[in-house]
Amino acid sequence: MNKKKCRAGILLSFLSLFVASGARAVSVDFNTLDMNFDADGNTLSFDAGGVQAKVRGYHVEVTSGHPGGKIYGPFSTATAIDAPSWLYPYFGRITNKLDGSLSGLMLLSSQNLGQTDIDLGSAVGSPGFDNRSFQSNDIPTFQFALFEFSAPVSVSEVVMGNVSNNPHPFWVAGGNGAPDLGANFLAAFNGYEFRNVAHPDTQFAPIQGVRYLAIGAPPSRYEGMSDTTFGPLTVVGDSQFYIDGLDFTPVPLPAAVWLFGAGLLGLGFAGRARP
Repeated sequence: MNKKKCRAGILLSFLSLFVASGARAVSVDFNTLDMNFDADGNTLSFDAGGVQAKVRGYHVEVTSGHPGGKIYGPFSTATAIDAPSWLYPYFGRITNKLDGSLSGLMLLSSQNLGQTDIDLGSAVGSPGFDNRSFQSNDIPTFQFALFEFSAPVSVSEVVMGNVSNNPHPFWVAGGNGAPDLGANFLAAFNGYEFRNVAHPDTQFAPIQGVRYLAIGAPPSRYEGMSDTTFGPLTVVGDSQFYIDGLDFTPVPLPAAVWLFGAGLLGLGFAGRARP
């Protein structure tokens, strides 16, 4: 009888470990994924691997009045169109005029986003997430997408799409509490786990079990950004990209907790069965 309990306990322990580690990775291709435009007008949503997600686009400016980085957005979403509006920033995807294919996720900001000393005509309008500054005042800027998942996920790779063959270093940050985007950037993401990823890499040490994930272009070395770091971010040269893909693994917390308890119970049976 003791041998049977021992075997059952060991089998249950191995089964719990097997199931707990059996979550499958999900690969999301934003060039082909069906996405919904939410009623608020600034959110794209999708379902992948049984996890629902929402994503929005933001822009950050670092000025003497906002040394921690003022956050603008979320910006309006738009359906995929042949020629994006030149007068208003939006978040979404662009249709290729030649073959009808979609770009990855992008934020087009080609107007004054809050600076008081710049004319609209001098803004640099570029598709994709970027860290392009403005021609007349070199205000350090950078852009990011913020994902909100319905369940915790672990992330270790983001696939970038080329924009005019520009380099695309990027950063990733994950956390479980919603960032306070009314605060400055450094305060909003305080406590998040960050990764800085150099061009042309796509993989990084996993950020595990998070419900919020930000992906963005690092700040660039413009005036006022002479240091090599901005908080947890590495300051770089130019960066511009589409977010083409995202690989994540769902973390089923209730199941994991149950299986962990079952594993401990199995080990307890095994221990009691020993002479």
